[in-house]
Amino acid sequence: MIVNLEKYRLKRQEEQAYRLELVEQIRLCHQTKPESERADTFYFEHIKAHFSIEMLEEILSRLQPKVSNE
Repeated sequence: MIVNLEKYRLKRQEEQAYRLELVEQIRLCHQTKPESERADTFYFEHIKAHFSIEMLEEILSRLQPKVSNE
């Protein structure tokens, strides 16, 4: 039981680290936009707290091609 709990905690820590990495990449993509189109700090806090990893990956995939094309 304790081993399972430790595995769960480790998995959650890894997921949280990945989530933070995705949000940071999204933030960097937004910095390349004109100031009028950039998201505010609340947006990043909101997506970090409420969006699934899959949703964050989708947002990032939509932003990255736009950045590389510009």
